[in-house]
Amino acid sequence: MRIIGIIDIGSNSLRLVVAQVSLDNTFRIIDELKESVRLGESVGTTGKLSSAKIDTALETLKLFQELCHALGVQNIYVIATEAVRRASNKYEFIRCVKKRLNLDVQVLSGIEEAYYDYLGTINTLNFSDAILMDIGGSSTELALIKNREFQEAISFPFGAINLSKEYNLSTAIDPVLERKLNEFLTDNFKKLKWLSGELPLIGIGGSFRNICKIDKRQRDYPLESVHNYHLTAHSIAGLYQRLKSLSYEERAEIKGLSKDRADIIVGPLAEISNLLSITKIQNIYVSGSGLREGLLFKTIFKDKPVVPDVLDYSLCTTMKNFHLNEGHAHHVWKLVFQLFCGLKDLIPQREHHLNILKTAALLHDCGIQISYYDHHKHSFYMILNSNIYGLTQKEILMAAWIASLHRKEESKMTASYRKLLTAEELALIQKLGLLLRIGESMDRRQNGSIQKVECEITSKSVSLMFSSNTNSFLESSDALTSAPLFKKIFKKQLIINTKLHET
Repeated sequence: MRIIGIIDIGSNSLRLVVAQVSLDNTFRIIDELKESVRLGESVGTTGKLSSAKIDTALETLKLFQELCHALGVQNIYVIATEAVRRASNKYEFIRCVKKRLNLDVQVLSGIEEAYYDYLGTINTLNFSDAILMDIGGSSTELALIKNREFQEAISFPFGAINLSKEYNLSTAIDPVLERKLNEFLTDNFKKLKWLSGELPLIGIGGSFRNICKIDKRQRDYPLESVHNYHLTAHSIAGLYQRLKSLSYEERAEIKGLSKDRADIIVGPLAEISNLLSITKIQNIYVSGSGLREGLLFKTIFKDKPVVPDVLDYSLCTTMKNFHLNEGHAHHVWKLVFQLFCGLKDLIPQREHHLNILKTAALLHDCGIQISYYDHHKHSFYMILNSNIYGLTQKEILMAAWIASLHRKEESKMTASYRKLLTAEELALIQKLGLLLRIGESMDRRQNGSIQKVECEITSKSVSLMFSSNTNSFLESSDALTSAPLFKKIFKKQLIINTKLHET
């Protein structure tokens, strides 16, 4: 096992992420730190990093380095983006960092920055084709992804800080300046022939995350995660129209908007609005992963930094981080999958249903890490608040709820969560939760004795035939405790038989 630190020197903020990487290339984030330095503020006017900003950046880097040492970090990777990239005194800055802290700074090109954004998102979101947009303090990267491959990219030398300064966006926008801003953005975006309205837009960076938080507060949205949060073109347009006419003080009062972004949020909103207007894109998804995570994947996987299956890798990582009994978890999933297929006439069969059920089956016991007693309840909020990549936010909620049903008939759920789900989805959760409960019973001794289950459906009953290599009285008895609930949900009697197979 090794511990690595990644420092991103951005135009607006300096960020550190610390990851613990296992021998099998799974990892977990063990710390993160962000400091708003606004290193790029002086570059737009003087072309140089100011002495005051350099000193602040060095103090911040020293703070990050001390934290890394306390956490036992073996390797620290430092990358810098647009502010340092454009500065005429960038080599002086790099030398200062090396001399004072003995850290090597890698200055990324705009295309390299876009590529690491791609790695961060392609490994944490389940998509094949998309437009990526990363709005930083002094640059904006756009990339085209096709068939999960990096196709096209460009880096524009404008972002949240320099747009705000150039067009006086820190307070209510002047109509004349707004017209010039829109013309400027439109002229730049229209040059890109590969922009397509048929693809979703994936937003990366602090501005997108902040927009997401504002939207969530407006909707009274109950889930905390910003990763894979869905925004619409309509909501972006409405937010832009609202914020552009407010003063800095008025913006600072908006729920969800960070105080240190109140003066620079309108520029990114203008960028996104113009891009959506040109392309007619309707759906936007926020990525909580980007440049730093992309570098992390590149560092871990080297020449093959794109994982074949986002959900499988994420589940593997989560299981190891929760120290689960993987043999038991995988065997329960094997049996539950057989039940799901055998009961296809009683349960809707869609691919994303399988992904939800697989997640619930593999992680259903994670709550034991808190306490065995009522661990099904602990499993709910642990799954809900874990970074499970490859599922939508709603699908993660459904998987968490299904996992919470593996020991009890009912699991209390707040109305705020229920409102995110349709009546059909609520019914599906109950059915899949029952399958998981029966699957758990079939491996009650956690020894894999039951290898196969076959289903026979009649008008009045469902018969399950367990194939076992040993006496399975305990498993059969435990599974039969689900019979009353089975009758309630499926309106059929549950019958269980066993047959013994010699090994």
